[in-house]
Amino acid sequence: MAIHIESIKGSFSIGGKTFKGARNVVIANDGSIIINGKPASEYNVDDSSILKVVINGDVENISTEDSDIEVKGKVGTITSHNGNVTCSDVEGDVSTKNGNIVCRNIKGEVVTKNGNIISQ
Repeated sequence: MAIHIESIKGSFSIGGKTFKGARNVVIANDGSIIINGKPASEYNVDDSSILKVVINGDVENISTEDSDIEVKGKVGTITSHNGNVTCSDVEGDVSTKNGNIVCRNIKGEVVTKNGNIISQ
């Protein structure tokens, strides 16, 4: 089961290592940790303005306020308020208020108010 954490205002620890200043943290099914779009080993608190989340595996649901989302696997649902969404297969819905949606197969609804919907 993947874990998604948003808007951390203080520090947090994963596997005994402490991080701070992150807006988005994803722990993928394979155990990899992505902080603000970078692997945890490359994360630097000075990079906290980088807001891209990449999942290398399957994930049930993803939601974010201000991030691009890329899933390299299957996903249940994706919701992004401001950001582009790139994925392969989606079992549910995909929505973003401001951003493009680029996916291969989507079984549910697809909605963007300010962007394009592109089928791969």
